[in-house]
Amino acid sequence: KLERQRAATCVNVCLDDTCGTVHFAKDGMHGGIVDPTDEGNLEIVTLRTETLAGVLKAHRAPRHIDYLSVAVEGAEDRVFAGFDLDEYQVTCMTVERPSSELRARLDGAGFRLVKDIPGLDAFFVHTRHLEEYLQNVFAFHKKRHIALRWK
Repeated sequence: KLERQRAATCVNVCLDDTCGTVHFAKDGMHGGIVDPTDEGNLEIVTLRTETLAGVLKAHRAPRHIDYLSVAVEGAEDRVFAGFDLDEYQVTCMTVERPSSELRARLDGAGFRLVKDIPGLDAFFVHTRHLEEYLQNVFAFHKKRHIALRWK
């Protein structure tokens, strides 16, 4: 169904830090990778895994990526553990619930947190593009203000 509704390439794999397989709990919006010894009463399936870099390479993604969104139901640290942040030039990204360790890694790679929605998403912009981002934010608010004055 998703493939019919999107023009983007849909890849039916589970992202992880390595290629292989994982146990995945199917629990609606709260599913995710689980330890096989801690499965509880959830329905568990085995999924093939690929790395983020592997998927990008396989689909010939450009080295410069304007926007990257990573929301992988609690496996964000695992996905980024296997991803070389210097291999691709990402302008900005949204990461769902990044851990403090992942935040520190992104900061060390030149990404600055510009918007944090606690418990949900964090939006980062690389320092190479931070000035341009800020100019766009101010330009947007200036236009919005003018538009509101003329109502």
